[in-house]
Amino acid sequence: MMRILLVEDDELLISADVSELNRASLRFHQQVRRATDNALLCEGRFLVACVGADSLKPRAIPVALRTAFAGLSNANQSCAGE
Repeated sequence: MMRILLVEDDELLISADVSELNRASLRFHQQVRRATDNALLCEGRFLVACVGADSLKPRAIPVALRTAFAGLSNANQSCAGE
């Protein structure tokens, strides 16, 4: 178990990069670092899916949103099912 001591005035640098962009989902890689020494405090990967509100079934990410995410990083893009 790692313990990290933060003081009240610590500045944190938080990043969230798109690592994979699919038709109905995208994956992020997130990191939190302390600004003074760039120490990695925590990191995580998470999946966000687009679903229909009425059916909760996967649906395509809207084109405008997909285009915006595609321009953010070096995301691997999959067009499967399109």
